[in-house]
Amino acid sequence: MRNNNEYIQSEKKMVKKRVNWEVYIIAAIITLVIFSLGIGLGYFISNEKYSIIKNDLEDLKLQQKDMELELLLTNSMREYSCNSIKYEIDKLATFSSNLGNKVGMYDNEAIKNNDFYILKKQYILTLIEFWNYWELFKKNCNSSVNTILYFYAIKNCDDCQAQGFVLSFLKEKYPERIMIFALDKDEDLYSLNLLKSTYNITTVPTLIINNKKYEGLKDINKLKEILVI
Repeated sequence: MRNNNEYIQSEKKMVKKRVNWEVYIIAAIITLVIFSLGIGLGYFISNEKYSIIKNDLEDLKLQQKDMELELLLTNSMREYSCNSIKYEIDKLATFSSNLGNKVGMYDNEAIKNNDFYILKKQYILTLIEFWNYWELFKKNCNSSVNTILYFYAIKNCDDCQAQGFVLSFLKEKYPERIMIFALDKDEDLYSLNLLKSTYNITTVPTLIINNKKYEGLKDINKLKEILVI
């Protein structure tokens, strides 16, 4: 009788172990499936965002070409030219600002489409060209708008996010008086490298405000003092 009881207890333990292993295996399979679905969904979302940003960038380039043609057509009529250029620049400012927000959000995601890095370079080139338009406009049309080149980095820059929040706040509060062009210092582009060399950009965050350099995090009050707003 004792042997039978021991045998039964032994069998119960074996069955319990098998059940436990089956539970672990099933749990592992479910976890793997969920993980795989998460990665797949992440890539799907990333690709979808990439397509949206790419389309927006193409629209922005088209508007830039249209503005370049307008500059040629109205070059002989200075007063009218300045007004029309300002009108076109304002439109481009809103559009590029929205596009920049999308690129910035996507840049912080862990999963990215490989083509995004090329797209980001194109966006930076667009910003540099846009900044150049503004500098020409300020020089030739007596504009008092403050232009800010904001050099930042995604990695190894604890103050960059805080600086970005400060700039975004001021831009929302004074949209007609500030133009911000955020450039990733770590990207390797000839035009970007030229700007970094010209302004001797060695640290981030660094702000070039109306062609004057300010290194390190600047809070709201300090920027309002610099910008006289």
